[in-house]
Amino acid sequence: MRKVKIIGVLLIAIALVLSIAIIPGCKTTAATTTAAETTTAAETTTTVSSRDLYTYEKLREMANARKYEGEPAKGITLAYQNLGNVDFCNQVQQSIVDEWALAGGSPDDLTILSADIDATKAAQNADVIIGKKPNVWIQFWYDEKANALTALRAKEAGIEMIGIDIPVQGFPFMGANNFAAGELIGKYLIDYIENVWGGWDKVDLVTTTYDPLSGMGVLARVLHPIDLLVEKYGESAAYESGKSQLEGSKVVLLDTSGKASAEGVKEVMSNVLAANPNAKKIVNITINAQYATGVQAAAATLNRWNPDDWLMVTNGGETQGLQMLRDGIDDADVAYFPEKYGQYLIPAVIAYMNQNPIPAYMLMDHVILTKDNIDEYYPQS
Repeated sequence: MRKVKIIGVLLIAIALVLSIAIIPGCKTTAATTTAAETTTAAETTTTVSSRDLYTYEKLREMANARKYEGEPAKGITLAYQNLGNVDFCNQVQQSIVDEWALAGGSPDDLTILSADIDATKAAQNADVIIGKKPNVWIQFWYDEKANALTALRAKEAGIEMIGIDIPVQGFPFMGANNFAAGELIGKYLIDYIENVWGGWDKVDLVTTTYDPLSGMGVLARVLHPIDLLVEKYGESAAYESGKSQLEGSKVVLLDTSGKASAEGVKEVMSNVLAANPNAKKIVNITINAQYATGVQAAAATLNRWNPDDWLMVTNGGETQGLQMLRDGIDDADVAYFPEKYGQYLIPAVIAYMNQNPIPAYMLMDHVILTKDNIDEYYPQS
């Protein structure tokens, strides 16, 4: 009996020892779990906070205020293909560089390549960018079909793209509201023709640059104005895509396919002027200021240039175009504000990287510039 009691006491003692050993272990496990839960909660809170802060709309507000909260572009890799060494494109590039730095992006994380308006080089640049595999690729290239093929490659590589001015199929677009720009031009032309020249009968020729490679979206900025002329003046302003001129129409399409330069446009315009030796009052619409210089050079070379006989309207509002407006070569220029493109593009890049939606279309607000209002938007220093 005594032995049984002793054994019982021993068993109770062993049980107590085991209980004491187990309790700290339980406490440690509970503490570890609590710490893990706290860490996870903190991480979740940080992620949600970042996502809430860096929405596209809030980032656009920061861009407009010229001050970003934190350094939201830090650690993001970005590639930009520039169309070429053209005034407008260079201003867009500088805007991207400036905005990238303002948002805390590192120059080492920004790849910039120029296609030099050369299709072969554009394809080579695409190979380089895909090899680098940046987080986001901003593409400025004039050939809509080529952009669509590049977009397929980017999707396969898992790279987000944004197209500038010419769409990149399946990805967001940033740039001109081409129909709005065309509407501004068309209304301006009709007003000028009626109130300065004295009516449509005074117009001998209407020329507009036409390059089907850029797609119908971009062409709207130079063809939609003609649509308004057709509405106002009828068949004598009619045109048909792909044809130089319709019988009985004053409108000539300047086909600049493969001639995307001032010299190329000069050549095309020279041929049209030679074919219309008696045309004196001439309306001209160009897709950008570079093309406008080619048109004016052709007229000057053939001794057909008289500012009073030419109604010149272009698109872009870049430095070169503004100077042509001040010099009296252009009568009007639709402002695209290339110096502000980065204020749309970089917020879109950052928003995307914070898993926030960005608009499918990020469109510029346009105004038509003339000598009367140019200093309101671009005051001379």
